[in-house]
Amino acid sequence: MRPDALRALIAEDRARGDLPIAVVGTGAVDPLAALRAVANDEDLWLHVDGAYGAFAALAPSCPAELRLIAEADSIACDPHKWLFQPIDAGVVLVREPGLLERSFGFHPAYLEMDRAQDEVDLFERSPENTRPFRALKVWLALQAYGRSGYAEMIERNLQLAALMERLVRETPGLVLAAPRELSIVCWRFEPPGVSDAERLQTDVIRDLEARGIAMVSNARLRDGRTAIRACIVNFRTSAQDVRAVVEASAAIGREVAAQP
Repeated sequence: MRPDALRALIAEDRARGDLPIAVVGTGAVDPLAALRAVANDEDLWLHVDGAYGAFAALAPSCPAELRLIAEADSIACDPHKWLFQPIDAGVVLVREPGLLERSFGFHPAYLEMDRAQDEVDLFERSPENTRPFRALKVWLALQAYGRSGYAEMIERNLQLAALMERLVRETPGLVLAAPRELSIVCWRFEPPGVSDAERLQTDVIRDLEARGIAMVSNARLRDGRTAIRACIVNFRTSAQDVRAVVEASAAIGREVAAQP
């Protein structure tokens, strides 16, 4: 996000009679310090989407810029990604204590009861009054592994992504398609003399999964080209796995490219 363009759009909205209320950035991509300055100057809420990358702040090799996510007014993050939880575990963190209760809390007579002053009632922190106990699995994992345990596992994922990036650069026929972002690596198989390179990428992605080697996804680059995308967010992933994926993507690419 360009801070100068953001300021211009805020001014344009206000001139039109609209009321901007928030700036929404992405932790691993946008200039968070600059967005914080714009939000302060314009009296706007700063929300950061850290669904995938927020927990990387635990890792020693995390980029310093990402740690500025702590300056946001609110952060969205997904424990089912880099806290290795089952799906259906999402979190919103709000900087100001009591803000959610003031926004969503209500006290009809049938919900009044004696509570300790510091007691937390989760139903007052969202519009949802009753809910399943989704937080239990996250709480148990935090008790089991703690901050240091998660920092170690996430750091290992980051180092494996760095290894994958290096292997892609060293493997004939493979080309790094974009700079590595945390544990995301994007590459292409580009052998000389192949005209339908786009179809080739999707064939490699399909065959990696069909052969039981790995499940990778596709990425769409700014110029419209397709890339093979690996996002390492599994504490069981090993260096052997990473090498296997890179080697297989090159081998499958050569095999598919050789077909008439």
